[in-house]
Amino acid sequence: MRVLMNIIWGLFGGWWAALANVVFGLLCYMTVILIPLGVISFKVAGFMAAPFGKVIVSKKGKGNSSKVLSTVMNILWLPIGLINALGMVFSCLILAVTIIGLPFALQGIKLMNYILWPFGREAISKEFHEAREIAEEFKSATAAMQQEKQEAV
Repeated sequence: MRVLMNIIWGLFGGWWAALANVVFGLLCYMTVILIPLGVISFKVAGFMAAPFGKVIVSKKGKGNSSKVLSTVMNILWLPIGLINALGMVFSCLILAVTIIGLPFALQGIKLMNYILWPFGREAISKEFHEAREIAEEFKSATAAMQQEKQEAV
């Protein structure tokens, strides 16, 4: 179902938004100083090309410096993000008018969340996200068992 929804999304406009972000990313790569914006532009393009079956998660930062850098880069990205988001608002309004387009409009709203503030976050598949959560639960349970074992000794 996810593949079908992504194909329909691409046919009815998702590829235009992805293509615009790829072109912007290439322009950013031409100016060496804007390469980080180009990298994010390619990530946004990948998410815009096939948004169904993906979730947005925060990256695990190593400290406050990574959060500050992400915030600074997000502020630099904001004008581009606003242009992308305005285009997505227009698309979502058109899609929401029809009943068939409602799931696509909801997906567009999810996209806007990532488009406006992409640094420090990533779009990953739902399966990978669930596997990561299970691994973290297993890791914390193992640590708790180790602690109980050490307290018992």
